[in-house]
Amino acid sequence: MCCWAAPALRLSAPFVALLVQITGVTKRIRMVGFYSRFSSPLPAAELPASRLFAPAAPAAALTRPLAGFAGGVLSRAMASLAQMHRTGPHVKTRKSRNPLNGNPFAKGVVLKTLIKKPKKPNSANRKCVLVRLSNGKEMVAYVPGIGHNLQEHNIVLVRVGRVKDCPGVKLKCVRGKFDLPHVVKQKVAAVCTTPSRHPQAPPIALKGA
Repeated sequence: MCCWAAPALRLSAPFVALLVQITGVTKRIRMVGFYSRFSSPLPAAELPASRLFAPAAPAAALTRPLAGFAGGVLSRAMASLAQMHRTGPHVKTRKSRNPLNGNPFAKGVVLKTLIKKPKKPNSANRKCVLVRLSNGKEMVAYVPGIGHNLQEHNIVLVRVGRVKDCPGVKLKCVRGKFDLPHVVKQKVAAVCTTPSRHPQAPPIALKGA
């Protein structure tokens, strides 16, 4: 037996487990001996030597800097230069926001014509159509330009392009393709060539000029 014995400490099991996890010596000591030194109801003088003197952790393991401690959970340690060189940069995989699964265009069949109201401060109605695309999706597409003659069962070609003031509208129809014709040119108002009934008076001559 040892001539010196520490007083018996009663620590909770979660605290002892956290202490073992922080020091990083879980695989280097015998859990039974280490735990019994703190949580055993017997005084330290009455414990057997095998339980009092469990293999201690190496000095390197105890002096190793901790990766971080926040909210009771150990955070992931910073990678070394060798690990970063071996694995390369850590790039997060982000979900694509393309509604056509990466395709620039898609063919679709018109199911219904819609009129969408934009967000404030805009107020003009937006002419849209509900389209069943070739990939099976049903989406709302905006019809650009003034006037269209789309109706049910028409074939249209849609491209990727959102409408800023219409939430949920992420596609636009292509004019001049399939059943959607080009925009009809607007008639320009005729210029009046008849003389005015009130002709402009001649300028007044200044005296002494």
